[in-house]
Amino acid sequence: MAKAKKAVLIGIDSVPKWLLDEYVRRGHAPAIGRLIENGCYTEGRSYCPVETGTNWTVIATGAPPMVTEVNMGTHLVGSPLNETVRGFPSNLCKAEQLWNAAARGGKRSVIFDYPGCRPYNCPTAICVGEDGRPGRSCRAVQEPRGYIVAPTPLEIERFKVGFANEIRIERAEGWANLPPASGAALAATIPILPESVSEIRSAGELYALLLPESGGAYRSVEICAGRDRAARISVVRVDQWSGPLRHTFTTNLGPVEGYWRARLQELTPDAKRMRLYFTQIYPVREFATPAAIEERLLRELGPYIPHTCRQQTIHSGGADMWTFRDEVEQTVDWYCRAMEIVLGGEEWDLFMMKWHPTDFANHFGAFQIEPRHPQFEPAREEEGWAYHGAIMRHGDRLVETAMRLAGEEALVVVVSDHGAIAVPPGEGGHGPSLGQAFEKAGLLARKPDRTIDWSRTRAFPTGHYVYVNLAGRDPGGIVQPGEEYEQVRQMAIDIALDQKNPTTGRHSANLACRKEDAWMVGVGGERVGDVFLWSEERLPRKTTMREYLAAHPGAEFGTWEMPHYSSGAHTHDPFIVMAGPGVKKGYRRTLPVWLSAVAPTMALAADFPVPANAQGAAIWDFLAE
Repeated sequence: MAKAKKAVLIGIDSVPKWLLDEYVRRGHAPAIGRLIENGCYTEGRSYCPVETGTNWTVIATGAPPMVTEVNMGTHLVGSPLNETVRGFPSNLCKAEQLWNAAARGGKRSVIFDYPGCRPYNCPTAICVGEDGRPGRSCRAVQEPRGYIVAPTPLEIERFKVGFANEIRIERAEGWANLPPASGAALAATIPILPESVSEIRSAGELYALLLPESGGAYRSVEICAGRDRAARISVVRVDQWSGPLRHTFTTNLGPVEGYWRARLQELTPDAKRMRLYFTQIYPVREFATPAAIEERLLRELGPYIPHTCRQQTIHSGGADMWTFRDEVEQTVDWYCRAMEIVLGGEEWDLFMMKWHPTDFANHFGAFQIEPRHPQFEPAREEEGWAYHGAIMRHGDRLVETAMRLAGEEALVVVVSDHGAIAVPPGEGGHGPSLGQAFEKAGLLARKPDRTIDWSRTRAFPTGHYVYVNLAGRDPGGIVQPGEEYEQVRQMAIDIALDQKNPTTGRHSANLACRKEDAWMVGVGGERVGDVFLWSEERLPRKTTMREYLAAHPGAEFGTWEMPHYSSGAHTHDPFIVMAGPGVKKGYRRTLPVWLSAVAPTMALAADFPVPANAQGAAIWDFLAE
């Protein structure tokens, strides 16, 4: 069997095989289409829980979650049962990743923002980006955020999602260096609010200055570092992006130079209504290693912004889908040029990258191309496909760029971590809501302020799991090992299986079992709950808006361009494409394969060592004889 001289893995989040087929048919993924024609193609199977944090780690290690012990939210033994950490840092993964396996074989890797690569755990690798988490960066000064003057009642309600804030415009009192006759000058304070997961916990404020133009109308916003027009950072006008912005923020870690862009989404001539958007504000330094690579990227491309806005930013009114589209283009432009510099100028053997915007687009806009969804508008279906296709085209650009730079003797793999499906608001989620049922059954107790009373709580449901408050293992555990432990687990399973969605009448849980029985779906290890829960997301039939509102009186969808809820959920049907030396040409597999098969198949085709903890079998029928 011929061996590939290089290997490329591009991960495109949240694209099921059926959707990729449609993108290819419509011409939105020409590079991936060529790979399918010239290589091997199959539907994959995601592991439970079907989510980003779980399955990208599976793909990189060839190991199921019971080995990696990584989920999107990962509970660490000994911590309170209602606390989890994001499962993306490299030091949480208990299995060897492809780039470290390659290093054992004397190969050098390049990694762009792939889950589990940071803190950097491969001394020979070139790494750009963070640890692949979809938003809520561990280093960001601030996540993408909108600032709204005179928010609507719905926007105020959606501020609970985060990523948007009300600000107030007042007369510009106490400002220095204003132009003459500036009595109508207005100003607002712009708070900079780091996320709780960021190492940066506080940052100084910025300011917005509005000066009237001809006829007294307000048409632009000046962003300033202080109440001084001489401290102006940028000027931004309606429906325009600012240029690159840089400012040194005063933070809890000391001065941090941050980089971002701004877009003025709305400003009425009287300035009574305004929507100002900031992209993620990210430190200019320490986004790549080795340092010489970072210096070259900064010199030739400018600073790096890992993340676009995402569904929560749109749901909260902080951004609209057009702002998202523009950001996707901007970030892909940077990544493609970074590939030219790194892949085109350095020695390397393995390139890995995960790209996330298709997942965001699914969550905020799945209804736009799903005729069964109540918000679907037949007259705008082609507009919806054009929009989602434009997002996919940018992902395809990443694939095309990597293919070209790797050359014809490279193995190219394109894979998704899970699929996607549309769900109406109130009918999706990641499993049954068991809190009230557990309280009624006496498994969960609360104090008068509704916080959990752990001294009386025997079981705590969260996400895909139920954790028993076990004596000797958990802080303040009260359930004794043995017979009592088993009784509590069985009660939790019985309650979960009894729950039904009040709207659909369907059982909320499709599977509820002891964690040792969940090994059959790859779930296990010491970090998972004592009971595993799974709920299949599906939109089984067409639902008209009239039918939906009859079941959900007063439901508010927002607009087509700025929906206020998540209309997309995850499914277990991703895709796997492989093409190049070492694999067959024009081969279509009829049966799906677990995502744990990706790493060992790549390793065999490209002559890398198989990751040490891989348990997935290679896709033997992909391999060329």
